[in-house]
Amino acid sequence: MWLLSLVEWTKQIFLWAGKQDDAGLRLRRSLAIDVYEVAKWTALIVAVIGTKDSLFWTCLIPYLLASNLFSHFYYHVWKEPESRPFDHVDMQRRLTSFILAFGFMLVGFAYIFLVPLQNEITWPDGAASTGNALFLSVANTFTLTYGGYGPESQLGRTVFVGEIIYAFFFVVIIVATSLPERR
Repeated sequence: MWLLSLVEWTKQIFLWAGKQDDAGLRLRRSLAIDVYEVAKWTALIVAVIGTKDSLFWTCLIPYLLASNLFSHFYYHVWKEPESRPFDHVDMQRRLTSFILAFGFMLVGFAYIFLVPLQNEITWPDGAASTGNALFLSVANTFTLTYGGYGPESQLGRTVFVGEIIYAFFFVVIIVATSLPERR
C-alpha cells in the first residue's frame, strides 16, 4: 500500500530536490504533505460540489479514503517512533493532520452517498443533495442512526457499515497514540 500512496510519491518528489540535511528533509517532507492535502481536498470539493459522476471520481475518492486511513495508521500506529521527541509544533501539526483526515472521511463518504450510491439510499425528502449527504455521513459516523435515510441494497448497507468501521479505526489511532509508552 505504501508504494501506491500518492502522498508518499509526492514526498519523494519533494525530497529529490534540495539539500539532504535533516532540517531540509523535514521541511520538504512537511511541505509535500501540505501540497498533497490541498490537492486531495481540492479534488474532493470539486467532486462533491460538481457532483462529478464519472468512473474517474468514483474510483479516485475511495482510493483517497483508503490512502487517508493507511497513511494515518502507518505513521501513527505501525511505524516506529522517531528518535527525537515531539515538540509543540509537531503535536499541533499532528492534530491538524488528524482533524483534516477525519473531515476528509466525512466529506468523502458524503460524496459516495451522494453520487455513486444515490439510488441505493432512501432520502428523507426524496432527492439527494450535498447537505443531505453530509448530514447522513456525520449521523452515520457519530450516532449510528440514519433518521429518514436508509440503505436500500446490500451495497448501501456495506458502505454504511464501512464508514462506521473506518471511523472506528480513527478512534483506535487516537487511543493508541494517547497511551503512555512502556519503559
